[in-house]
Amino acid sequence: MSEPMSAFETERFINEMIPLVAHHLTEGGRFRISAYTPELQAAFQEVTSRTSAALGRPLMGYTNGREFWIVPSDTETAQTPLTP
Repeated sequence: MSEPMSAFETERFINEMIPLVAHHLTEGGRFRISAYTPELQAAFQEVTSRTSAALGRPLMGYTNGREFWIVPSDTETAQTPLTP
């Protein structure tokens, strides 16, 4: 089992993920990734929030305990069930 990320590593991770998620969402899709620990889920909640601010539009993040989805909250995409 790996060690938790330091505060510096977590911040760097979040900052690196924002442009990736933003690019994926502007291409018209959902962003889906494995996030099976509470630490990763919390980091992706922060990614969701900061990406939303960067894009200037509302986003929602969901998890099922294994995967994390980030979707636009202003489209019907957000209303579809989030099952694999």
